[in-house]
Amino acid sequence: MSVYCTACGTRRTESAKYCTHCEAGFEEAHPTRATEAPTSYGQGWYVSATVVLAVVVTLAIIGLNALIVHSVNGKLEDSAAHSRIFGSKLDSNGYIVPAESNPTSEEGPTWTPSPTEEETTEPTFEPTLDPTPTQEPTLGNDLVSITPEAARDPAASAVVELLTTYYRAINEHDYPTYEAQQTRAAQALLTRSDFATGFRSTVNSEVVVQALTPTADGRLLASVTFTSSQDAADGPKGQTCTHWAVGKFLKGRSPTLLIDKAPKGYKATFDPC
Repeated sequence: MSVYCTACGTRRTESAKYCTHCEAGFEEAHPTRATEAPTSYGQGWYVSATVVLAVVVTLAIIGLNALIVHSVNGKLEDSAAHSRIFGSKLDSNGYIVPAESNPTSEEGPTWTPSPTEEETTEPTFEPTLDPTPTQEPTLGNDLVSITPEAARDPAASAVVELLTTYYRAINEHDYPTYEAQQTRAAQALLTRSDFATGFRSTVNSEVVVQALTPTADGRLLASVTFTSSQDAADGPKGQTCTHWAVGKFLKGRSPTLLIDKAPKGYKATFDPC
């Protein structure tokens, strides 16, 4: 007979035919079964414990993997942030690799091309010419000219016209025109006869009005240079070519200016060519 009840595992009392706990009948068994543990406390208990242990181990592994993944992701995020700051990035395994020189990502490092030779050369600035420069007055003709300084005088145009008529009358031996350019006081200094004798071979050229200056008595002094060519008999000291520097004292107001008599003691200067 069995030592334990095969239904509930209760130990059998000596020579009992039925279990005192569940009243199940005892069966005959081999003697070796008397020393074995009951079925409910043997293989069934071991299987249950193994299953529980397997579940615990599985959960532990899953939790450990989650912690590892979280830790790795955190490091990857920190490394990615670090790489954005210091110009590197991470590969698929989490290792830092050098950044590309021309990244396509907006978060990558910015690549600045090296300046070319034209860009490194400092620009040169050309001075801008005044598109409308101040024009000097253009007065004069083939016989009489005037300096820019003298041309700024309001009477410059009238002076050029007066002297052109005056010197052209001498070259053409035209006494009436010559006389008409002077005041009565100046006319009295040179008669028609004196004019014909003194200027019979004279030709004046290169007449230049050097300056126009008002005088203390209200007249306008025209400082004039010119060149005269003449026969030796008609030139000063027998000169056939003479450079003159004279002062023409002009009276009246533009445009009706006339050549007046020079002050007492005034003399023209001359030099041979």
